[in-house]
Amino acid sequence: VYVFRKHGDAWHSVDKIVSPYPQKGDNFGRALAVQGNLLVVTARKNSDEKGAAYVFEYRGDSWFHKANLEAGDSADGDYFGQSVAVQGDVITIGARNTNPNSAGGFYVFRKSGDVWTEIAKVTPLNGKKNDHFGFTIAISGDIITVGARRADSGDLEDAGAAYVYSLNGDSVTLVTRLTAGDASAFDEFGQSVAIAGDVLAVGAWKDNDKQGSIYLFSQKGGRWIETGRITASDGMKNDEFGFSLAAF
Repeated sequence: VYVFRKHGDAWHSVDKIVSPYPQKGDNFGRALAVQGNLLVVTARKNSDEKGAAYVFEYRGDSWFHKANLEAGDSADGDYFGQSVAVQGDVITIGARNTNPNSAGGFYVFRKSGDVWTEIAKVTPLNGKKNDHFGFTIAISGDIITVGARRADSGDLEDAGAAYVYSLNGDSVTLVTRLTAGDASAFDEFGQSVAIAGDVLAVGAWKDNDKQGSIYLFSQKGGRWIETGRITASDGMKNDEFGFSLAAF
């Protein structure tokens, strides 16, 4: 992982962070999240693809390794570390193949003192193998949003879905399951997710012959309502618009 800092109008590489326990093919750097002086980097293929995440803190002029995070019920092929998000004293980590049914899930860790402790594991109700629930994840306030890009929508294979959860203390509660209003098979809605305030964005990178699109949802009266769909003004087949997203 390379760290860049802006000086004037230019960005310069100022640091390189490597895995504290490097393994060939462990995929260190697959996903990362940063908040202030805290950096979380995942290695989803670490240890027979069980996966792991590493917490770093910036002190002085350097990043220091502070903690290792692993799933309490880790198993080969889980891909823990497929996605990660951090806010305050909470880290959420997606594991796209974890059980039950290899549908995927996500884990919530909370910091107490200098220790990060797993407080919850969440999996989708009636999830199916290869749904890829936890492929992407975002957190804002008490809302956690999770993408399941290969979940079916009715009879539409791999149309995709996004799940919205509420975090209250150590309890995680499902709020709603979102799908695109004009969903089609193989859109993979949920390839990316981002949230800022009461606006949620979900990418569907294979929509419209892989031209791709982004769906916007807003919270109104306690419900999440689809409010718009964004496409590239110069979009073309195979552009994969919406492959990744960020919001703040």
